[in-house]
Amino acid sequence: MSLDSIRWEFAGQTVVTSPRAGSSRYGLIWLADLVEEPPQSESWWSGFAAQGFHVATIFGDGRFWTARQFSPSAPETSSPPSEEAILCDDVIPRILAEWGTSPRMVALAGNGIGGGAALRIAFRYPERFRVVAAWEPILEWERVFGLGTQLDLLYPNPEICRQDTASMHIHPSQPPSGIWFASCPANQPWHRGADRLAEKLAAFGVDHTFRELAAPTSLQCAANRALLIEMQQWLAAQMLRSSRSLLD
Repeated sequence: MSLDSIRWEFAGQTVVTSPRAGSSRYGLIWLADLVEEPPQSESWWSGFAAQGFHVATIFGDGRFWTARQFSPSAPETSSPPSEEAILCDDVIPRILAEWGTSPRMVALAGNGIGGGAALRIAFRYPERFRVVAAWEPILEWERVFGLGTQLDLLYPNPEICRQDTASMHIHPSQPPSGIWFASCPANQPWHRGADRLAEKLAAFGVDHTFRELAAPTSLQCAANRALLIEMQQWLAAQMLRSSRSLLD
């Protein structure tokens, strides 16, 4: 199905893409939260389009986009690909091919569970996702373990789950070139995870931007509007910087 249809299904995931804009030179993959969906509205699209982005929002329907397989004890030849592999090797390349966008010109972002997944994937593959942003990321997945989510099927216990979270995949010598995330202090316990990530990045000497939101969660809240614009402008500036470094 063509991406001109705006909304399509692929590999069990729903993808919603922004209207095509001739001036768009970058691609942005946005991983959605389990609870709050990013606003699929003209104002949402236009804010990114003004910064030169096509946007594809991926709704995982309960997915955390981990590298774990549902049947880890099965022979390797019969094990299904992980959701991370499907996303990175199938879904995103399909989107970029439809856009005609180079894989080196794509940024990764998300909110909530999707924000935590975006950071985790970018930390694991900084050569593929050089720029990453997260809005109210849920990072401490072990706090969700045991609540009936997909994590209960993927990990044997909370500690193994914790060891596979975003902060455990930071490579101090090879991080993404651009890292931006924002969280609201009132949104506990999730803000504590973001605060700890900022502390760990600072201890490693990894350049990053960490902002505090005025109101929890909402991407549409007027109080957070200035930071949403900042994030969009930051993404564009980082992509320009990244594209220039590729030419050096």
